[in-house]
Amino acid sequence: MVVYRRSARRRSIVILLIITSVTLITLDERGNGSGVIGSIRSGAHDVVAPVQRGVHDIVQPVSDWFDGMTSRGSLTSENRKLRSEIQALRNRLDNAKTLEQDNARMREILQLPFIGNLKTVAAQVITGAPGNYDSALEIDKGTRQGIKKGMPVVAAGGLVGRVVEVSRSSATVLLITDPTSNVAVRLPDSNNATGLASGHAGVKTLSVDFVSPDAQLSKDEHVVTAGQKDGLYPPDLPVGRVVSADKTPGANQYAVTVRPEVDLARIEFVHVLLWTAAGP
Repeated sequence: MVVYRRSARRRSIVILLIITSVTLITLDERGNGSGVIGSIRSGAHDVVAPVQRGVHDIVQPVSDWFDGMTSRGSLTSENRKLRSEIQALRNRLDNAKTLEQDNARMREILQLPFIGNLKTVAAQVITGAPGNYDSALEIDKGTRQGIKKGMPVVAAGGLVGRVVEVSRSSATVLLITDPTSNVAVRLPDSNNATGLASGHAGVKTLSVDFVSPDAQLSKDEHVVTAGQKDGLYPPDLPVGRVVSADKTPGANQYAVTVRPEVDLARIEFVHVLLWTAAGP
């Protein structure tokens, strides 16, 4: 009971001091701080001041905690925003690098001195081996750009194949390594010996038949299109290089293997020559 009475008494004193403080503040607004009121106010301030400091000591940590929470929330939001901006910048940098690489490859395939004055349409490879073809590519240009069935397709280095199907916005290119592909070729370093280059299923090289046994073939020599009349390709397009040339005694021809000049498994950009067997 004694504890209860002491607690009640302390609460009464605190309430009285608060009321006194409010009253003095009111009087302070109305008075000029002199006379009896000034003395009472001064004394009351001395009494109330410790209570005010105690209340401040209790309230300030709570206020600081709320300020801290608000500040942390703001920092978290700002952090999230900065991370998002950094990621966006990284994405833009990656895109810029990709565009730079694409431009470099495009500049490379634009250097096609072997096509002479023939007009071309640049295209990008979008898929590989569509339909029933063993070795073919799909490109992103078609009849809207003037591409027709039968037109030759080249890349940096040399011949890729020819267009076998075409729609308004895409075309299928049969590679020279496809088993159904045949290219009339010429070997300039071997007295212009001629032959017929063919592809084979699952093989990255070409075999050249009907090469005269009188020709003196050598490894790594150039093989180009023969450009025969009414042929599928214009003359002098690089086809590949000789890997091996074997001549069996008594045989009436060489067994020639040619590696394509273009890495047909890694083509990204090509040029379609606006040329057909009937001419440009």
